[in-house]
Amino acid sequence: MKNLKPDTFYKVEIRAHNAIGFSEPTGIIVKTAKGSFGSDKWPNWIWALIGIPITVTVVALFAVGFYCQKKHKGFRCCSSEEDKNSGR
Repeated sequence: MKNLKPDTFYKVEIRAHNAIGFSEPTGIIVKTAKGSFGSDKWPNWIWALIGIPITVTVVALFAVGFYCQKKHKGFRCCSSEEDKNSGR
């Protein structure tokens, strides 16, 4: 169901259909929540503004992890000097 309005009553009716024909309708009355909801609440450019920095951060973290793995045979490049001396 699309384009529903907030704080509005709707009658939802369902009928089955098969080789014999249609069933008798059955239905319920529902009310949508108050206030705005759905994907129209925020425009697409807001989602891009949020998503692009998150994506760049995740890619950068993977790149650092890959670099540490290749150069130092593990994630020791991120360890402190004290950890290296203690054998951790």
